[in-house]
Amino acid sequence: MTPDDAATNNVTFCPASKLSFDPRPQLAALFVDGFYNDLKHFSKDKAKLAAAFTPAFLLDTFFVALGPNNNVLAMVGCPDLNPALELNRDEFTTQLGPWRGRLAYHLLMKFLIDHSYPFEVKPGTGSIEYVVADPAIRGKGITGRLIEYVMHQRGYAKYVLEVASTNTRAVKLYQRLGFKEFMRKPAPKQSGVGDYAYMSR
Repeated sequence: MTPDDAATNNVTFCPASKLSFDPRPQLAALFVDGFYNDLKHFSKDKAKLAAAFTPAFLLDTFFVALGPNNNVLAMVGCPDLNPALELNRDEFTTQLGPWRGRLAYHLLMKFLIDHSYPFEVKPGTGSIEYVVADPAIRGKGITGRLIEYVMHQRGYAKYVLEVASTNTRAVKLYQRLGFKEFMRKPAPKQSGVGDYAYMSR
């Protein structure tokens, strides 16, 4: 890590790409825990899901909050106009099996990689994505400080994000950080998340 990394209360905020170790296994495990309700349709084995996602994280788009033992407590993706993940079909078929792995890969490509905002994203705009925190630190302000750190580091003129309207905890966090909702779009009925809310700051 470098001198410009922020540290407070034994928690360090830094770009994932600057770490002296490969954080992708921890990022993948945190990601699977955070989005397990969606991912369990492909496999209920969290270890296999995490292994399938491990190579996908493009470290130059992710930032992390680290505990004193280099354990990843929270993560935030912040790409510009490009995806934050790069899925590997072979890894999915290896971990989940030929049929289920291909299905997971193609559906996740559609919803994660090929997914686009229902509005024009102009150059100079950053996207806040894949905000996940270990349940043990929720309510301690760490995720909010990490997002602030990310925005300071990236230095974009504007930031946008998508959040399920039913995820009231996340909506309140983003509102506290100064994000304002400017658009809603109905989510697919099978998702069970109500609407997608789009917020900017």
